[in-house]
Amino acid sequence: MDTPRHGPQKGLGTVDTARITHPAPRPNAREQRALELYRTRGHDIRQASPGEDLYLVPSCTGRGFYSVDYSEETCDCPDFRRRGENCKHILAVGVLVAKRRSRLRLGVRQVCACNDGWITLGQLVVDEETGEEAEEYALYLCRRCADSR
Repeated sequence: MDTPRHGPQKGLGTVDTARITHPAPRPNAREQRALELYRTRGHDIRQASPGEDLYLVPSCTGRGFYSVDYSEETCDCPDFRRRGENCKHILAVGVLVAKRRSRLRLGVRQVCACNDGWITLGQLVVDEETGEEAEEYALYLCRRCADSR
């Protein structure tokens, strides 16, 4: 009767577990919906005020916005209130924040037609009494640049 042998058997090599690759996890349905929301409506996601982690994220139905507090990972949408877990709106803000951080790290800045974060809009105004035309100008914060400051 043979006794079992322990240790490496003749002809078998060792396996380097550091070289084994695992397939990337597949996103769940909520993550896929978040990616779709970012792809289709990401340009509409707005930071409520600069320097804060409060964002306004558009509803997928196109009827309004949901408030996302990214630092607290909360949202006022029905899905988050019911489940208490990250909804597609929180995940979409996560994608936005990650992309913005990546752009800043690489030193890439969006091409923009503003002047140091300001856009100047002008219009011709006619004085009703004299009929003279005059130009009026107004300065507005650039939405693209204001989001990245």
